[in-house]
Amino acid sequence: YTSILKNNSMRTFTTGVYDYSMYTSVFTDIKSKNGAETLKATMSSQDWCGQSFLQLNNRKNKYHLKSFSYFESEGDANSTIKKTLLEDELWNLIRIAPESIPTGNVELIPSLFFSRLAHEEIKPRQARISIDKGEAANLTVEYLHLERTVIIRFEETFPYKILSWAEKSGDDWLAGGSTKANLKKSIMSAYWTKNGEEYLGLRDTLELNY
Repeated sequence: YTSILKNNSMRTFTTGVYDYSMYTSVFTDIKSKNGAETLKATMSSQDWCGQSFLQLNNRKNKYHLKSFSYFESEGDANSTIKKTLLEDELWNLIRIAPESIPTGNVELIPSLFFSRLAHEEIKPRQARISIDKGEAANLTVEYLHLERTVIIRFEETFPYKILSWAEKSGDDWLAGGSTKANLKKSIMSAYWTKNGEEYLGLRDTLELNY
């Protein structure tokens, strides 16, 4: 039995005449002997051209990567990469123990969304992480050899709620472009049980009907 914190991230957007739907899930062990440690991360992407999927599994101090893509040049692949910090797990580490996040120059595996859209090889990159405190804390990630910056704003006290985030990945949407998000509403609820039409009103509560 393993206690984990799971973060699901969804993005849907339109480019020209066709739509994108992307989804990541990150599973972080909150009681690992090594501190909070991510055990698995997955990413799927669907658009009018086809589908792609990849999964990172943490095994024997390496990430085992499986990927499947409709792109002819990518196809199906299996590989291993050095286990290091994931950009996608920073969200979980903020919620679990933000003081455990290393600052300064670090090795960091970029967001799986970014890697998919920019067709970047998934591997550790050099980045600089800083955390500034004020009315809320701001975690900033600046990649040294990629045109990508991420800022996550969160509460400084438990439960370290994430309040907003922004990212900039060049000027081309194919590399992720610019994205900003702000927390509107939140509720504590077993969402997986709210899958009947009688719960549609919760969408208004959460301001999801836009």
